[in-house]
Amino acid sequence: MHFPARGCKPVQLERLEPRTLLAGLTAQYFDSVAFTDLKLTRTDATVDFTWPVAPDASMGADFFSVRWRGQVQPQYSQEYTFYVSSDDGARLWVDGRLLVDNWVNQSPTEKSAKLTLEAGKKYDIRLDYYEWNLGAQAKLSWSSASQAKQIIPSSRLFTSPLGVSATYFDNQNFTGPTTARTDSTIDFTWNTGSPAAGIGADTFSTRWTGYIQPQYSQTYTFYLTTDADAVARLRIDGQLIVDTAGVQDGGVFKLEANKFYDIAIEYAEGTGAANVKLEWSSPSLARQVIPNARLFSAAETAVPSRRADYTNSVEDRDLPDPGIIFADGAYWMTHTMGGPNQGWPLYKSTDMVSWTFQTHLLTLANKPAFMTDAFWAPEIHKIGAQYVMTGTSWSSTYGRLVIALATSLNIAGPYTVQPNPIVADGVSVLDSHLFQDHDGRVYFVWKRDSNAGTGQNGSIRIREMNAAGTAFLAGSVETVILDNAVGGWEKNLAEAPWMMRRGGFYYLFYSGAFIDTTYSVGVARSTSPLGPFTRNPANPILTNNAAWGGPGHGSFALDRDGVVWHFYHARHQSDPNYGRVQMLDRVVWTADGWPSFGNLGTPTSTQQPGPRVDAASGAGVINLLGDNAAADFYTIARRATDSSIVDILRNGLIVQSMPFTEIQSITIDGRGGNDTFIIDNSLGSAIPGAGVTLLGSGGTNTLRVIGSPDGDDVVHHTAGKITLGAGAITYTGVQKLRVETGAFAFDGNISGAAVEVYNAGLTFHATQTLGQFDLLGSAVATLAAGGARVLKTTGLAIAAGARLDLTDNDLVIDYTGATSPLGASDGSQYSGVSGLIARGSNAGTWDGAGGIGTSMPAAGVDFLTTLGVGEAAQVLDLSAGQTALWEGTTVDATSVIVKYTWGGDANLDGIVNGDDYSSIDFHIAAAGAGGYHNGDFNYDGIISGDDYSSIDFMIGAQGAQL
Repeated sequence: MHFPARGCKPVQLERLEPRTLLAGLTAQYFDSVAFTDLKLTRTDATVDFTWPVAPDASMGADFFSVRWRGQVQPQYSQEYTFYVSSDDGARLWVDGRLLVDNWVNQSPTEKSAKLTLEAGKKYDIRLDYYEWNLGAQAKLSWSSASQAKQIIPSSRLFTSPLGVSATYFDNQNFTGPTTARTDSTIDFTWNTGSPAAGIGADTFSTRWTGYIQPQYSQTYTFYLTTDADAVARLRIDGQLIVDTAGVQDGGVFKLEANKFYDIAIEYAEGTGAANVKLEWSSPSLARQVIPNARLFSAAETAVPSRRADYTNSVEDRDLPDPGIIFADGAYWMTHTMGGPNQGWPLYKSTDMVSWTFQTHLLTLANKPAFMTDAFWAPEIHKIGAQYVMTGTSWSSTYGRLVIALATSLNIAGPYTVQPNPIVADGVSVLDSHLFQDHDGRVYFVWKRDSNAGTGQNGSIRIREMNAAGTAFLAGSVETVILDNAVGGWEKNLAEAPWMMRRGGFYYLFYSGAFIDTTYSVGVARSTSPLGPFTRNPANPILTNNAAWGGPGHGSFALDRDGVVWHFYHARHQSDPNYGRVQMLDRVVWTADGWPSFGNLGTPTSTQQPGPRVDAASGAGVINLLGDNAAADFYTIARRATDSSIVDILRNGLIVQSMPFTEIQSITIDGRGGNDTFIIDNSLGSAIPGAGVTLLGSGGTNTLRVIGSPDGDDVVHHTAGKITLGAGAITYTGVQKLRVETGAFAFDGNISGAAVEVYNAGLTFHATQTLGQFDLLGSAVATLAAGGARVLKTTGLAIAAGARLDLTDNDLVIDYTGATSPLGASDGSQYSGVSGLIARGSNAGTWDGAGGIGTSMPAAGVDFLTTLGVGEAAQVLDLSAGQTALWEGTTVDATSVIVKYTWGGDANLDGIVNGDDYSSIDFHIAAAGAGGYHNGDFNYDGIISGDDYSSIDFMIGAQGAQL
């Protein structure tokens, strides 16, 4: 569509005049290794530093960073070699290309790379450096065929010019013929004129890059205004801040005064009149075009990227109606959950492919009275500086489905849920969605069921909200933007709306048909968010195939290339009742501007290249060395006040902090002493993509893993390695493993380590061979049912509020020394392991705290099944030094055996028979006799007629041998 000229004279800013630039590079010195806490900005004539003390009195001598930026001008048209010598890490970019990437703790080390340069031409250059501890050095040199190796002299270094670097492309795809120049600001009204020499007036694109320098340490709001059929995006330090296509949320960014931030703007024009303007505001700054004095021209800094291949489904679990958002350098997803006590789980991913559970956003702590059950279809959107979450709930107060709204300053909460529904109607309402337009206006979109007897399933509606997205705008009107189509593929149903703006159109995605394998996705579009909307003649655009049925009810997000991805649910055609699993597929835009999907409009079922995302950069590989003798405590944790930052502490003091997305791996070498390593995931995973390596090089060392209070921390364990969610912890020289807070599951054998469980749930899915095993606080440890597992430990301690549940499995305590932990009776109660079982039995209910029990169904019926206990020396007739194989586990004479068996099975052979009568006959009259092995089957502390009765009953009641 061609838009007519607006009758205005085209406005085009002139290119900046050449100016004299200062010799040397602009240097910014930060009192942290993460380029925060700016202390000093100056011009350094060269980069040739060895610092015996701090670079400035305002900084420390260790744990600082420096960023040099500007331009370099070669004397010869030759291949140059650039050398960076650093202690510790350094990265060098020239002309936007990453030449040296040596981001590690190290003694003075030199790295080099080659690049062909043109004489007299100025190239953008940037050198990032961090100092860890001890020595500090940074040197930048070069050489060529005509230039001997030397520190790059100040006569060849220049500060960056004002403005932004602009590259104009003669098409919409940022490829093809280009024109390059420096623009003073981004404030253009081209109308129907050409933006630059050699560039057509229509279907062109522009990329502006450089640095932005704020005046205040405040949260800034950015405004990117374009003509109606253009698409534009703003990134600051690699984060997508504004996207006029409406897929991503954003618009605000917290900046530190006088610090230089990378800035990149992309603009793609359609046809007709063209304009683009970049503005900002803050509490101390009225809205204005970002001025020339705050912009510095530079080539776009190359950002390492990665792409994870995937095959659908990306999460093969019943996680329906996923809502996805990009925030804080990661992707976040929540989905339908039934309730009634908690709901709306939050997952996190750095690539849209691998997801890690974080927390539940709706709990008894923040759930208002009107929300009863059926917590469906949540979505989170960032409106201004806060996150707004909406979702459906069944309400016993209203007798139907209503829609709730909640807000938080952090993506992971806590959220404050409004005390009343944002939408409640005479019929059920559901499937809410927030859409923020490029002009900042916010709209609420939802599905309303029909009134009884209409034969249709309602409509999709919209209403404008206030600027904060928390209430309807006064005077706004509820508008129907899509009525159900009678018949056809939709089968009288339209729901699950998601709106985005692209070019001059607003696209309304929705799902229709039955809630089974016929479910499909359609789309309609309009030139206004308020409609009228026209359905795509090609609907449905995503439907069934032989592998996948019922695709639909999803959300949309961008990768770093601006590709739109659809995250949705579908069913296995081979097992439709398995659940609605989560799927990912790329949106393809057709020549007529409609969205579609490859694979003939159906879900993919073969391996696909996933979204392209930023690779871990920044701090990269982190290596810490401990004291050679001291007992140190190391903690890796998300920061409580900003969970996007990971802090690494030694003995309670922060020694390194940086954004989680910028960390590749962490290695800590304790070197000596009795060290404790703490991985704290309570505010989100603290384990970077390449994992954590812990070296307990000497001493007795402990690994503590703190899980999410609401999480499901499944631990995959192999020799010397733990995989927790998407992260891996590799360790050597660790003698004790402690898990705290959350729900853990061990699917492998810990193989010799001592284990502590504190205020956590732990399930063993495999036979375990442990050192000391301690259950502390309110811990509950369970052996997964199946009867084939043995928990073998050298010692066992269970706190008063803790419990060990063997279900139908067995326990071996392989002690050393002459004193057995079996325990004895004083005529009424037991000590030792027998006492723990007596407490766990709780008079036959087997649910007692502070002891050992079983939760199997037969337990509690007159001790029909029970936990029997005895010394291996007696049960298996072993002498000192002898061993035997019992339940697949080697035991010796100094072992206590606990077996899940029939009540009355005194010799623990899994069946009640005459041998067991003999045991009780012999011991019932013995003075001071006690213990299960001797006949006290009900753990009352004495052997009596009640125990005889147990055998009489069990002879006829027991089943197969256990």
